[in-house]
Amino acid sequence: DWNSQSAEVSWQRNSRSLYFSRLTRDERFDQTDTQFAVGSEWHLPGAWFAGLALTTSDNPSFQPKTGATAHIGRSLAAGWGLDFRWQQKRYDTATVTTYTALAEKYFGNYRAAYSLNASRLHGEQTSLAHLLTLNWYVTDRTSFGIVMATG
Repeated sequence: DWNSQSAEVSWQRNSRSLYFSRLTRDERFDQTDTQFAVGSEWHLPGAWFAGLALTTSDNPSFQPKTGATAHIGRSLAAGWGLDFRWQQKRYDTATVTTYTALAEKYFGNYRAAYSLNASRLHGEQTSLAHLLTLNWYVTDRTSFGIVMATG
C-alpha cells in the first residue's frame, strides 16, 4: 500500500538551464510524509548535461529527513545516452548513499535503459541492484513504462 501525489513548478531561465520546485505527499499504510525539493538541470557544451537537487521533509515517518542528488551525463549519437548519479538520503537513524550508472537508447517512440545501482547503508556493505526499463511515449504528455529490477 503506497500512494504518491506530487505537484511541480519548473521554469527555464534560458535555453541551457531549468529550475524546479516540487511538493510530494506519500502515503504508506497509515502514515503520511510530505517532501519539498528544489533543483536545477543544465545543458553543458558538447552534449553534456548535469543536475542538482535537494530534498527535505519535516518530521518524516518513513521518507528521509534530507536528501541530495547530483548527476552528469552525455547524449551520444544514434539515440544513446549515459548518466552517472550520486544520491544521499539521511534518515534519523541512518544514511544511505547510492551511485548509479545508466545507459539508455531512444528509438522511435520508445526508450530502453539499463542501470546499475550500488547502495550503501552507512556502516554496512554495498548492495547492487539492476534495473531494466522500457518506455513507450504515446504522445508528448503520455507515456507507459515497465521496470524489471533485481537486487
